[in-house]
Amino acid sequence: ARVYPASGRAADLVFDLAPMPGGYGWIFPKGDHLNVGLYTATAEQKLDRSRLNRYISERFGDARAEEATGQFLGFGAEDASFRPSRVFLTGDAGGFADPLTGEGIHGAIASGQAAAAAILAGVKGSQPAYRAFAAHTAPLRRDLRLSASGARWFYGNPDLGFRALTSPVFRGGVINAY
Repeated sequence: ARVYPASGRAADLVFDLAPMPGGYGWIFPKGDHLNVGLYTATAEQKLDRSRLNRYISERFGDARAEEATGQFLGFGAEDASFRPSRVFLTGDAGGFADPLTGEGIHGAIASGQAAAAAILAGVKGSQPAYRAFAAHTAPLRRDLRLSASGARWFYGNPDLGFRALTSPVFRGGVINAY
């Protein structure tokens, strides 16, 4: 949501692990307003405008929120099975969003490229397209499997997860993994 604090005061960039079990809140300063939102990787947590407005009120008191939008993210590609088909689901539709962070652009681009390569393989007759898609998405699905495992651990142990996230060794490992 775009948020305009009544005080007009600036805010720091914040990743907040407190407001969402199995997820996080964020505050991104954007010049004349703040981008404020919530994310959860668990289906048990209900996100709606009232929950977002409560978070905004807790952080800023009397603030005006505008342009609140929401989106379900597609998870689950790590466990996908493939069979003959003329349709490839990519990005969020194919479940290629990262369960730990909610990031989806990388999965959308990589799975889209895999679909294009699979179509070419099918047209050339070098391999059935669905098998080529499975092969081209295998590294991405492996990373998503690790991320899903990491999300279960991290959100199940937020205090320990935060300490691990802020350790130089862990950060270096995560940065080198992508």
